[in-house]
Amino acid sequence: MTTQAMGIKLQSGVRFHQQSSPKTAIFTFPGAIGTSYRIEDSPDMNTWSLVESGIAGNGSVIQRFYSTRNMARRYFRVSVE
Repeated sequence: MTTQAMGIKLQSGVRFHQQSSPKTAIFTFPGAIGTSYRIEDSPDMNTWSLVESGIAGNGSVIQRFYSTRNMARRYFRVSVE
């Protein structure tokens, strides 16, 4: 199941919130025990760059904050490593 946030399809359980001041993206997702995740970003949803890797799931919600200052658009995705 997917949901939409700011025009982006999200996997079930993934949440995205944009703060206007300071310009920050708040990205949360459920982390399974024993699973490692990576977060990537993109200006256009075609070219992806690594933002963070080695995020260890511990059975609870994982939350990350990323600056979107001086960026017209910034998309995020999370995947299992």
